[in-house]
Amino acid sequence: MISRFFQIIGVILTISALVLFWSDVMDSNSSSKLLGQLWYETAPQSLQITEAVIDRYIDPCGLMPFLGCDTFLWHPIISTLLSWPAGFVLGIFGVLILLISSSTIKRGKKTVRSLKKEGR
Repeated sequence: MISRFFQIIGVILTISALVLFWSDVMDSNSSSKLLGQLWYETAPQSLQITEAVIDRYIDPCGLMPFLGCDTFLWHPIISTLLSWPAGFVLGIFGVLILLISSSTIKRGKKTVRSLKKEGR
């Protein structure tokens, strides 16, 4: 059931990526819409809150100041993803989620006969 949920999420991300690609192709006057720009247009406050939460509570260097290192999750990694075209990033994540969820469905099914052969 959880893998079915992830398949739905993967399909939604892939379809939204195709829609963004199509809008980028049809609008020749402007450049591709960036992921950060799309997120900011949708919910600007959540972008700032997410940065603060990741820097303070998820990043190991921000979580444990005694390590003495700079935070590395938001600024080099996530901010780079936010500067890429939205269709590309959403398409990659959608396809990856679809591949992972479909492989778990194939791997997870066991029949009674296969369980008896394993001695269960």
